[in-house]
Amino acid sequence: MNIMIRSTLAWICMVALSILNGAFRELVMKPIYGIQDPLANQLSCLTGVFILSTFTFFIWKKLKIKNFFQSCMLGIYWFLATMLFETLVINRKLSWTEILETYNVFAGNFWPFVLLWIGLMPIIFFLSSKRGSEK
Repeated sequence: MNIMIRSTLAWICMVALSILNGAFRELVMKPIYGIQDPLANQLSCLTGVFILSTFTFFIWKKLKIKNFFQSCMLGIYWFLATMLFETLVINRKLSWTEILETYNVFAGNFWPFVLLWIGLMPIIFFLSSKRGSEK
């Protein structure tokens, strides 16, 4: 199986995990714990980063990223795929003004940080794995 297929399958799993994280926010955080927006969204971003990082940690060796360039390309791929999916599929019923507001960190939206982490995660994991193998 080539790297593109492995990367895409991993990304699809990340989407599924993110949807479950969003469901947890809407079905547990808000109604059961009474946590409302924007705090619910901010906490959901933090749990999302934790979930995606944990998932990536466990599948990292299966991705078989061989060099820094591949890790950068994977980061760009995951970043763009996530941004496009979020914008065109998840937020398709929102106006462009509302979509852009989800990227406004000054309004307390953490989503841009999650998106940035998704893009940087393969690079950080690659560099960490290289550093660990040098010892």
